[in-house]
Order: sequence, then structure tokens, then C-alpha cells
Amino acid sequence: MRLNDTKCKSTKPKDKKYKICDGDGLYLVVNPSGSKVWHFYYSYAKQRKTISFGRYPDIGLADARKMRQEARTLLSKGQNPSYVRKAQTQSAQAAASNTFEQVALRWKNVRSTKISPKTMKTAWQRLVLYVYPYIPKSVDLVSIGVSGTDIEAFLKSTCSDLKSLRQRMSEHHIVDLHWLYRFNPLIQTPLISLKIKGEEVLACPISDFLWNRVSQGVYFDLINIPEYTQAYGKSFERYIGDVLKETLNSDGYTVLKPEEYHVAGKNLKHGADWIVFDGTANIFVETKTKQFRYGSKFLLSDEELLKDLSVVAEGVVQNYKNILDAQKGKTNWRDNNLPIYSFIVTLEDWQIFSPIMQEKICELVVEKMEFLGIPTDLVQVIPYLICSSEEFELFCCAARFHSFQDILRPYMSETNYERWLLRSYLFKNYKKEIEISFESWFEDDWSGIIPSKN
Repeated sequence: MRLNDTKCKSTKPKDKKYKICDGDGLYLVVNPSGSKVWHFYYSYAKQRKTISFGRYPDIGLADARKMRQEARTLLSKGQNPSYVRKAQTQSAQAAASNTFEQVALRWKNVRSTKISPKTMKTAWQRLVLYVYPYIPKSVDLVSIGVSGTDIEAFLKSTCSDLKSLRQRMSEHHIVDLHWLYRFNPLIQTPLISLKIKGEEVLACPISDFLWNRVSQGVYFDLINIPEYTQAYGKSFERYIGDVLKETLNSDGYTVLKPEEYHVAGKNLKHGADWIVFDGTANIFVETKTKQFRYGSKFLLSDEELLKDLSVVAEGVVQNYKNILDAQKGKTNWRDNNLPIYSFIVTLEDWQIFSPIMQEKICELVVEKMEFLGIPTDLVQVIPYLICSSEEFELFCCAARFHSFQDILRPYMSETNYERWLLRSYLFKNYKKEIEISFESWFEDDWSGIIPSKN
């Protein structure tokens, strides 16, 4: 006979525990103390098993029956309900113990035994003031791939005391012709601790440095890890493809990922990273994650600058080789007799606005093309353009309303814009279009990392 709420409530305890059954393996155990606990018995792998569903009345009859049905469903799939319950409990415990708050507290306990109380107090203030407000304490960091070790490494990389900062400032401060471009240690550790009126406070003199340190600055923490560079480049390449597909998604545009192909029957080549075309022009995109050494954009007599500019020139020449292969029919792109533009899209904004830098890059490009036997007149026939990923995003926004040729022809050919950065040109001529179409892309990805506070 099946149970009902009245019977569950009215059942009295006895000298020994006993059970009343509801059927299909579900029963209520009544203990001498008066407590009542739901149990479910079942057979798995030819063995009798029992699992507890919790105390009555905390778990009512309807809930217990629902849990019984869920267990029977697991059994029908060949799963052991007891093992599944244990795995869910362990997962919940792991999630609870790996929230940002819990991991930070464990870090504090460990580090407190290795550093002075004063240093620990400063570090903890930084965490509470500058990290907690932006990363909800209840976020399960394990679910997004962040471990306690990762958090400890993050906290070590952004903080500096005033004494060590002064020392590093002194080491880098040299008054000469290049003083303006000397490295600022605040770029590496943008947060510093100060004592004001006896109180330890955390200061961030240049807030942009903090954001750059935890975004662009992470590159320098990772660059020496084996295989990182290739994975990083592939990730940036995919991102640019996502931008193209997100913005130029109407019928008038075709976004193409070139297929790999062989040259001379054996050498495998990847071609351009992306090809996009409308009814007026083709754009061959080559992505680069290379970052200029600090000061290279300005120190024109520096040997390091020439090395960086040479890397830029190699990217330009590489894309010309990609275009020539495509014109020979070696890729899945077919020549449509439309103008072609070569885009070198960089992750970092290289800000190549100096006429001397522009001329030097062109000189290096021509030299490398001559060495490889590539016709140098391609520079005039197929103009190249070096722009940052941010500028490329702005270009794509403008291209939602105007054709490639209408945007690029004036910029590449008219003397009025000869020394203009692409960003400046776009905002002068297409500001309204950019404001209309510029969106917060990949919101789902961001919400998974930083949930809304609402």
C-alpha cells in the first residue's frame, strides 16, 4: 500500500527502527529517536544497494518519489545512482572550495607563513580593493579553468612596494636623447603600496597601466612558454575571422578561410589567414601577434627597431606570396578580376605613423621581394596596409555601409591621407557608421568569465 502525507506524519517511533514502504524501492525508516529518513533500495551489477534521500519532512513524499524516479532513470541507463550522487557531491564541494574567495583565503593562509604581516596586509588590501569588486566572490573559478596556483601567480605579478619601485625607477631613468621612451616599471607592476598617516593604502597612479597589465601585459608572462607562440597566433587568427563573420554577415560579402595547399608537390602552405570580398574588391588578411620592443616605434637609430621593422616587412612579403599563389589557382579562392588589397592585421597597435618608419618598411619590403624574385611593382598594383586589430574592427564596421573600394581607394591613393593612420581616416569619414554598428561582441564569452552583478 502506497504512503500518503498523513501516514508519514502520524507514524510513531518504536523501540527498534522500522520501515514503511511506498513501493518501487522507496521506503521511510523510522528511528527510535523519532527521526525519519527516506531510503531507496535497488539492484546494480547483481548486488543490492541502498541510497539515502534525506530526512522527512525536509524531503516530502512528493520530492522523495521524484528522486526515486530520477534514480530509476539512471538505472535504466546503466548508471549506479549512488556513484552519480557521490560524483555530484564531490563536484559541488570542489566548486564551493574553488570560488575566488575560497582560493584567495587559502592563498592568504599559505603566504602568511612566508612573508611579514605587513606585506601580507598590503597584498590582501590590494585583493579586496581592486580584484573583489570585479570578480564576484562566488564565481566557480575551476569551471573557467583558474586554479589556486593561477591566482597566486596573478597576485605576485601586479604588486610592488615603494622601495623596490624606486630602485627599479632609478635603474631605468637615464637622461639622454631617448629619455622619453625609457621603460616605466609601473607598466609591469601598476599597483604600489603607500603609508599615509600611518595607514597602509594601495595606489594605482596610472589606471590604464593596470588594465594593460592584466590584458596586453600577460603576453610577456607567457611568451617564453614552449608552443605558446603558435597557439597564441592561431587564437588571434580565429578572432579576426570571428570579427569578419560577425560584422560582414550580409549577402554582399563572402568570408573565406583558404584551404591548405602544396607547392612543388611537397611543401605544405597555409596561404592567407582570411580572404574577404564584396562586389568591388578583395582583401587578403595576414594576422600577426608580434609586439614591438619597448621604444622601437620611436628610436629610429636603434638596431632593435630595424629588427622589428624587418619582421613587419616579412609579414607584408608573406602576404604577397599568398596572393600570388591564390592568383595561380592554388587555393579555393577564384580570381574575380577585382582590385586586391593586402591587410597585415596586428594584435598590438604598432602606430606606424612616422614617415621615416613607413619609408623604411617599404624599403625593406622591396629588398626582400627582390631577393625572392617577386615583382616589386606589386606594391603599387596591390597596395598593402598595416593596421591594428582595433582599426580592422572599425574598418569592418564602416564596411557594413560602404563598399571596400569606396573606403580604401581614397585612403590608399589620395595624397590628403598619405600619412594618416587608418583609425583617424575612418573616424573622420565614417564616424556615424562606426557608432551605429560598433557592438559589444562575444558577450556570452565575457558573461561566463565576469557574470552580471544584477
